[in-house]
Amino acid sequence: MLQKLAEKVADCHRRARDARERADGATDAVVRQDYLDLEHRWMKLAESYQFTQRVADFQGEVLKRIAVFTPPTPPDPALPRVTCPRCGKRMKLIQIEPDLEPSCADRNTFACVCGETFQLTINRHG
Repeated sequence: MLQKLAEKVADCHRRARDARERADGATDAVVRQDYLDLEHRWMKLAESYQFTQRVADFQGEVLKRIAVFTPPTPPDPALPRVTCPRCGKRMKLIQIEPDLEPSCADRNTFACVCGETFQLTINRHG
């Protein structure tokens, strides 16, 4: 989007310059004024594009600053947080297997980016 706006601004400036050159070459006062008005409108459009870009930049900066104050989404309380015993990073849940015994437990398998895996049996009733 930034590139497109920059191209549009450059095009407006080119067209404004062309209108100014035509105004300078015009012999009729009415035609000259029309070209000067056209130059003015092209310059206003370029300013509008530049303003749009500044607003977008400002909005992006505000969103970044707000994100600092937004607390992270808390983890789902139903999923246990498991830390890798090898590297200390948080492991991801990759599989849940229900226990076939009547104990009402699930065997959860976790994996880490370092390659470590870990199994944890969790009672379904708390």
